[in-house]
Amino acid sequence: MKRQAEEDKFWIFVDLLKENDPPEYYIVPTWWMRNNIHNTHKAYLKKRFGRRAKALESKHHAVDAKRLLEWKNRWDLLNIF
Repeated sequence: MKRQAEEDKFWIFVDLLKENDPPEYYIVPTWWMRNNIHNTHKAYLKKRFGRRAKALESKHHAVDAKRLLEWKNRWDLLNIF
């Protein structure tokens, strides 16, 4: 049921790292992002015997743009145009 409640919520990532190029945008549904973070973090911990490599209490989770490619420029999902 959470998925239905979150179908109109999105994370918008802006990749500003490309010098002299316009930024890249990724419009990601909240339900997908939460699942992706959960699964990616679970796999990360499995490789490290259930522990973070550094900062054991950290809640930080990096998101590589490669994980978001299917959501690049998906402005249509917002239904605002």
